[in-house]
Amino acid sequence: KDQTMAIARLAVDCAEQGVRLEVTGEKGMLGGMAHTMPFDDPKKLKRTAKG
Repeated sequence: KDQTMAIARLAVDCAEQGVRLEVTGEKGMLGGMAHTMPFDDPKKLKRTAKG
């Protein structure tokens, strides 16, 4: 199953994990879901580089 990730600025009431979204683009309306940013790591827990 193909999936696409995008970054968007959302209204505060929509910026919650799991909120269903509709996005209108060049190819029409698409459904989506709000998620936390997978690359936002303020606690630095996902670092893989050593040294």
